[in-house]
Amino acid sequence: MPADFQAVPKPRKTPRPSSEAILRSAAKVFAARGYADTSLRQLMAAARVSTTAFYARFATKEAVLSALVMELLQELSTRAQAELKHATGLADGFDRGVDVLVAVIVPKKQVVRVALSEGAGSPLVAETLRNLYAVLAGLLASNLRSLARRGAADDTHVDAVAWSLVGALNMQVTRWAVHGDLSDDALGPALRNVATALLPVVDPGLGGQPVTAGAKT
Repeated sequence: MPADFQAVPKPRKTPRPSSEAILRSAAKVFAARGYADTSLRQLMAAARVSTTAFYARFATKEAVLSALVMELLQELSTRAQAELKHATGLADGFDRGVDVLVAVIVPKKQVVRVALSEGAGSPLVAETLRNLYAVLAGLLASNLRSLARRGAADDTHVDAVAWSLVGALNMQVTRWAVHGDLSDDALGPALRNVATALLPVVDPGLGGQPVTAGAKT
């Protein structure tokens, strides 16, 4: 081998873009431009990925927003299940649930806003939202039945009450994320007011007693 021979350096491997990285950049683009005014090319440019790499993970803009909503759903479900099992009563369970809901959605306010406004017109996103509501209603109904078995709640009309709570909670979240009627700090109290109004249907002993933060033991 000649003395002046120099080995050709090996080319550096470019890290393969992950779905997580694409979603993080997409959330920022949706927040800045809105869902309708965001193109696939803009999502690719923001994530710094090739067309091939992007399409290997997401087929459409709908699929990206749906994945962002599903990610939120999974985090909310996991954290709520872990927290609600420690509930000592109906009001305490709802208080814990509100804490989880606020902790999960406030950092992702722009994703929530887009999903509940422009994105809701997408069949794929709408189906993901329906799944989200169903999971929330199921968690609430399961918690109510668990409390009823312990004598801490009435299990009459559990499913109807759970869906009523989901509808009322969704309205407050929409006021916060879409309409701007509620600040981040006002969201939790507004959600607790829902409990104060509706939970006496399940436990008449809660009538007139507000569900307040910080009551957990």
